[in-house]
Amino acid sequence: MRYGFQLPQVGGDVDGPSVARFARRMEALDYHTLWAWHHVVIPREVRTPYPYSPTGEFFPGKMPNFLDNLGLLTFVAAVTEKVRLGTAILNLAYPHPLMLAKAVGTLDLLSGGRVTLGVAAGWLKEEFHALGIPYEERVARAEECLRILVEVWTKEDPNFEGRFHRAVGIKCAPRPVQRPHPPILVGGHTRRAFRWIAENGAGWLAPHLPEEKLARLLQELREMVAARGRDPAALEVWASAPLSITDSPVSGERKTFIGSPEQIAQDIAQYRRMGATALRLAPTYGPGRLETSAMLELAERFARDVMPLVA
Repeated sequence: MRYGFQLPQVGGDVDGPSVARFARRMEALDYHTLWAWHHVVIPREVRTPYPYSPTGEFFPGKMPNFLDNLGLLTFVAAVTEKVRLGTAILNLAYPHPLMLAKAVGTLDLLSGGRVTLGVAAGWLKEEFHALGIPYEERVARAEECLRILVEVWTKEDPNFEGRFHRAVGIKCAPRPVQRPHPPILVGGHTRRAFRWIAENGAGWLAPHLPEEKLARLLQELREMVAARGRDPAALEVWASAPLSITDSPVSGERKTFIGSPEQIAQDIAQYRRMGATALRLAPTYGPGRLETSAMLELAERFARDVMPLVA
């Protein structure tokens, strides 16, 4: 099982030295990937329910900072050597595809081929409105953006004319170091997302779901991958794991990844049996938990107290 951790991105104590210290420590602890969220603006009034919060509240939007994801990952690339750099999740409906292709290509080149591109179509309706992008077009825009990225990264003479953008008679450089392009992991759990994974994607960035639902969806995805002549065993499955480590076992009904080190180790074993190949760890929601110092303490405790329990 591989482990990734969310980068400090929204807390009040986020600055260059603290992020550099966090990233270097995560690399020393052998975390596989450091992940960054993607939002351009946070509307002052958010009515759209956050789909992966128990209450529907988008807690990070209330924090003092919200660093740009690719800017943050570029900074982290400069202060690390081997840890992978992931977007979780990059909203493909927002940027111009050619600008995104250039930015990601540059990051992959400068980092020595360490980019993992986690993508989706977005959820925050008010942010779409603020950016002047019709919310109803988000899926179509995201799918077209993906097609353009693959086109310009894999073709010497790209030729794409779509509904929203075109890539004709141009060269978009630098191309990524990784060939044919960085691994593309798709978030969400719709049939359209699964179809793209089955046909083109390296894997799935799974949201935090009840275990029964996650197991069922994983089986559906494997079947779709196999039906297209691909090996389901080669699929990357990054499961989301909101993490809280307690000093003593949690009794009664318990949410996964919340409990003692022994209980969390059991959760990891269960997720592995279901087919997850990696865990994307982040603190559970709550005041102060997304501060850099709190995230570092949690990541260090997980590495010290939980990792050794997992065979």
